[in-house]
Amino acid sequence: MKSVGVSLLLVTLSCILVLGVWPGSCEALGQDEPAPRVGQENSACPMTVLKLAANDEDRAKKYHWLFRERTPEEPAREVESATLLEKLDREIKLARKLYLSGETDNGILKYRSVVDQFESIVDDIPPGHPLLNEMEQRFSIFDELATKILGPVDLDPREDLAGQVFHLMEKRRICRRNLTLKKAGVLAFFDVPSSLLREESEILKKLLEIKEEAPTAETRQTEAALKSKLTDVRKSLQRSSPRYELLRRGTPPQLADVRRDLLGKDEIILDFNLLSDRMVVGVITTEKGI
Repeated sequence: MKSVGVSLLLVTLSCILVLGVWPGSCEALGQDEPAPRVGQENSACPMTVLKLAANDEDRAKKYHWLFRERTPEEPAREVESATLLEKLDREIKLARKLYLSGETDNGILKYRSVVDQFESIVDDIPPGHPLLNEMEQRFSIFDELATKILGPVDLDPREDLAGQVFHLMEKRRICRRNLTLKKAGVLAFFDVPSSLLREESEILKKLLEIKEEAPTAETRQTEAALKSKLTDVRKSLQRSSPRYELLRRGTPPQLADVRRDLLGKDEIILDFNLLSDRMVVGVITTEKGI
């Protein structure tokens, strides 16, 4: 009887092990999980948890090259200074807005400021640079200002505006000449050292590159050093050839000076200027200019 009882006990234990009732082997044969014991309602089988965790880790390593983590993008640094043309276009829009809103005098003042900026930008662009083509597309700002000063086409031009229009047209001619010369590239002048012209061109290129970058303490320091060097080079150019300096800079004459210094008693100057919407003809004598 004892041997039979022991045999039955061993068989029972073996069945328990095979059927997976023994704790810790609930998923061994894919059988349903037994009813949880008190205090184990939310506990998972330790072997199963470890196995799943290992599988997930292996899978992540295996396919990691397919799902590379993206490097977190840094927020784009806001550029404090816009490009040269963006600034110029913004000023042009503001001048038009002021004029169209009825602030005629303020609009014309803003237009004059834009023209001065235009001349300054042309002067600071290196010879042969593609930016000169874009500046040429904005050259009509001179005509636009002239039409604003003269008023509508159907009105007769006022004589008291002759001096303003003449001065503006002279600035227009000088700027057109300088723009044309710069588009031709670095030119050789018979009495100007070519080394100075090349040095000036290289400095202007570096300054233009710096202006397109975001301003930092380092770039500001570099820009100041380049501007100081540019000033020295241009002073050397002026000393070496005053005629070249006059050609490049130009000085628009005043109408009163032309009448006083250039005309004789019976002489007359006809000044033709073709604008976008009209032709302006100036009649200049020693007595008056209209």
